[in-house]
Amino acid sequence: MHLEDHRKFLLENFYFNDLNKFNLEKIQLKKTSKLNQYLYESKGFNILRWHFRPEIIFLIIYGKKNISVETNENLIKGLGLFSDIIKIRINFIILKNPENSFTAQRSITLGFKKKPNFLRFIPNKILKKLLSQALDLIAKRVDKKLLLKLSDITQN
Repeated sequence: MHLEDHRKFLLENFYFNDLNKFNLEKIQLKKTSKLNQYLYESKGFNILRWHFRPEIIFLIIYGKKNISVETNENLIKGLGLFSDIIKIRINFIILKNPENSFTAQRSITLGFKKKPNFLRFIPNKILKKLLSQALDLIAKRVDKKLLLKLSDITQN
């Protein structure tokens, strides 16, 4: 069982080439020792009695007309016992437009790698509702950070 959320953003009055020069540390992405990989450390959050502080590694590939940013469940740490249960994937493609603008396409997938025994007593309808709420929350946080940081770039 998994759900997906897609969204498209258009940012105007912005030169695509400025993204190549942008200091990724301004958006809390730290360069790792591997080529094109950057680490994002979340402030953390609580769900019931568990505390999560995810660390996400993004693979960023720069092209002439696009920038690809992707991660997958193997690149997300800090979920504790849920690392074996939950799968999450976050992808962005930033496309150069003809004028002074670009389009960012964002996709998030959230689901279960395997359904653990303790969830078998919960009906699928309720599980889907919980997944949907979690996906909405993740999408809002990702979009807020993306839009806020990208709009900061355009004003500098």
